[in-house]
Amino acid sequence: MNNHVIFEKIRRLIKERTPCPELIPLFKKHKCLYLQTLAGDKEALMDIQLTKAAIAARFQTCEPVFAKLRQIPYAVIKGAVLSQDAYGAPFLRKSGDIDLLTSREYVDMIKGVLLEHGFIQGRVTEEGLIPFSRKELLFQTAMSHQTAPFVKKIFNPLCPYVNVDVNLDILWGESNQDTNMGYVLAHTIETEIAGVSAKRLTPEMSFLSLCLHHYKDMNSLYLLYEGGLGLHLFCDLYFAFQNLPLDADLLREQSEVLSVAPYLYYCLFYTNEVFDDPNLKAFLKNWEGYRDDRLLDSFGLTDTERKTWPIPFTERLFTDDIRPLIDELLDDKDREKIALNERLM
Repeated sequence: MNNHVIFEKIRRLIKERTPCPELIPLFKKHKCLYLQTLAGDKEALMDIQLTKAAIAARFQTCEPVFAKLRQIPYAVIKGAVLSQDAYGAPFLRKSGDIDLLTSREYVDMIKGVLLEHGFIQGRVTEEGLIPFSRKELLFQTAMSHQTAPFVKKIFNPLCPYVNVDVNLDILWGESNQDTNMGYVLAHTIETEIAGVSAKRLTPEMSFLSLCLHHYKDMNSLYLLYEGGLGLHLFCDLYFAFQNLPLDADLLREQSEVLSVAPYLYYCLFYTNEVFDDPNLKAFLKNWEGYRDDRLLDSFGLTDTERKTWPIPFTERLFTDDIRPLIDELLDDKDREKIALNERLM
């Protein structure tokens, strides 16, 4: 099927709610659970029930953790909160863990609370839960703004392990830009997921954080090489933009304070390439001053690793294997970085 025809079918599906079973395999491949339901995929209903049960198990397991963290600046991000924001319910987007956002100032306190409640930093293997080595813990800290995952075994066949990731920045590990995390975490409110109270970011800061996370996923050499682009990234952005009660002036103010407006423009520019939406067009027109063609035409998270895309957006979004399309652009340093991530991530 022609890529432009796919876009047209997606747009009609959203606007007219006309079932399009021919797109269900594509939506499954791209992890677009919400679009699967709109397209009439009956199997998606089972996925939703399983996701709902898993999310309930995770949040109920973490309820005493959230209660202990009440006086510490943190927010639950991505996952169920993103699903709630974008799709109206916490279980309409698959996720495998709970992500917490905090600053380095508080990471040891949060680590202590998690360890106190039975979590360990490790990975799940066929032999069970194996703690990370010191080398792996140091690598995770050095290569990203995220601690090594915390995991707890629970006695639930639908969710045998609960994973918690602690994020220390809204930017990516390769970024040289300092984020005022005190400013970010000053923008939190209470929320409730599966009957459990926790802190989350305010709508504008949540959307800003989402854009930065998805920008990373769209531009990381390792993530692109491992899995390519995903339609679900643009679905998250589109439906969050449509459904969150965003104050445009406040979003602009926060973006400027954190110096990240060009990344938001990038994300919404390509989101509009998929959905061709008048609200997105109006937003992009008002934010034209933040457009950076150097970002739009390339991939990579730093100036030194940035490469110009050799193929158009539609081709790189729907290709079955992106590796042959970018292989010749990678140098030895890029390949070493990808190989290191493959071994230790």
